[in-house]
Amino acid sequence: MSKHYDTLETRTPAEREKALMNALPQQIAHAKASAPFFSTWLKDVDPSTVTSRSALARLPVLRKSMLGEVQKKNPPMGGLIAVPMTKVRHIFMSPGPIFEIDTDEPDYFRGARAMFSGGFRPGHIVYNTFSYHLTPAGIMMESALRALGCAIVPGGVGNTELQLDAIAAIRPDGYIGTPSFLKILVEKAAELGKDISSIKHAFVGAEALPPSLRQMFIDKGMTCLQSYGTADLGTIAYEAAAPDGKIEGMIVDEGVIVEIVRPGTGDPVPEGDVGEVVVTTFNKAYPLIRFGTGDMSAVLPGASPCGRTNMRIKGWMGRADQRTKVRGMFVDPEQIAEIAKKHPGLGRLRLVIDWVNQADVMTLKVEAPAPGAELEKALGRKVEVGKVTTRWLPDLGASIDGLTIAADPNHPEDDQPLVKVGPVKLSVGLWDALLTRGKVVRIQEVKVEGLQVSLIRYANGTLSYQDILDHQPKADPATPPAPPKPMDPEVLALIQEDRTGVKDPRNSDNVTVTFYRSVDQFAMDGAGQPLPFTSYRVDTDDKGKPTYGDKLKGTITGIGSMELNVVAEK
Repeated sequence: MSKHYDTLETRTPAEREKALMNALPQQIAHAKASAPFFSTWLKDVDPSTVTSRSALARLPVLRKSMLGEVQKKNPPMGGLIAVPMTKVRHIFMSPGPIFEIDTDEPDYFRGARAMFSGGFRPGHIVYNTFSYHLTPAGIMMESALRALGCAIVPGGVGNTELQLDAIAAIRPDGYIGTPSFLKILVEKAAELGKDISSIKHAFVGAEALPPSLRQMFIDKGMTCLQSYGTADLGTIAYEAAAPDGKIEGMIVDEGVIVEIVRPGTGDPVPEGDVGEVVVTTFNKAYPLIRFGTGDMSAVLPGASPCGRTNMRIKGWMGRADQRTKVRGMFVDPEQIAEIAKKHPGLGRLRLVIDWVNQADVMTLKVEAPAPGAELEKALGRKVEVGKVTTRWLPDLGASIDGLTIAADPNHPEDDQPLVKVGPVKLSVGLWDALLTRGKVVRIQEVKVEGLQVSLIRYANGTLSYQDILDHQPKADPATPPAPPKPMDPEVLALIQEDRTGVKDPRNSDNVTVTFYRSVDQFAMDGAGQPLPFTSYRVDTDDKGKPTYGDKLKGTITGIGSMELNVVAEK
């Protein structure tokens, strides 16, 4: 059997470029003729003139942030699709919400090529742990595996012990899913003595794959490769190993044109420079033209040692906007804004994504009044609240170390608090809340420990809680509303620590971290005016050569100083 999926992978670069540029004007003409949105969006574009990358670069960039607004105005798909609804098989919903489709076309998301490079072959049994839900990840992987002729176990997520039993019994050849869940399976299998050694090929995505985690899987006898794609575009690029097992960057898929551009302008950057990934797809049903992914990457010069000849990129190197991905799901600044709107008493909010123990950890930092102040006002009693912790992963929830409501101050003979409770834990379904903008909230767990309630009838016949029932909180004096002020840049800021867009130290003497605040992506002041770009240069040592795990400091305009832990390959 060939070591390549087909002959397209080994064309000369000149042959490939000629074929792509011949197909490009036809795709633009098709989009304009068949998709109402593109007939307006590209109304001044003559498709016959777009026959080169320079001509393509003159077209406007379609931002992901625009899709939700377009679809709201013309539901469900906003005139973006170029086939009748009778051809659509599924409609998916990603956080935002943003809707995507697929059709009956085999391998609609073009994942088979990438999985072939990952070692999957006809007749293999593959355990798919991506979710079969509103988001398309599970079906994206399944359609690719079916195109390859593989048998699929639709494992989904959760129920770890049951999953291990299934793997031990079915003996699949491969694993599909996030690297963090594979890590959980590997560690749990070792703990419980479950045999999952049949898995020889792991194909992971949707989140970061640190070298140390990849090595962990290799040590367990697995190959481990990853791909890069989106629900809108399908596969964009994928890893492939050389005969000696070496992996260098990601190879661009044969079904797309990839540009690396300066965020906000759409102008191509010089080869090797970091910029935003902009993709044009040849999908006839969903013909996205110059689609700005918001992801950062750079072209990796030279040819792949695996024998494939297409352009290579360095992989995911950060975000050009303030969206971020957590355990395979995007979190949008607008979702944080919804929290601020529903709880106006909160001050500034910042969502911080960190990488702890080989897994994403999401923490919402809130500027809030002293715990218990509002409760004291409402009850007319002294209230003591312990440490309050907000948790986002693995589930959405909050914990309070302890809570005490004092006894009635009018009865000094009562030395017992009305209510005293130990740790309190509340958990709700995170992804349901995010996907529905808080309209659907499923309570998963309420845990209360050490609850003590003192219900006493005093000598005068009143009850220990009577004053609370009779208490009427004093209304705050009326004050005129404050005039609107420009939005502080810290508000709704999504800061992704430890996985920033860092140039590879192996190829550069200096490290530059650039946070782009794109003028049309969530960067508006209080008056609706765009904020300027924010670029950030790290101050390195005298030699300008950071080492693994160096902590580098710098300043972001309008936000202030912050410290980043830059993680690069050794």
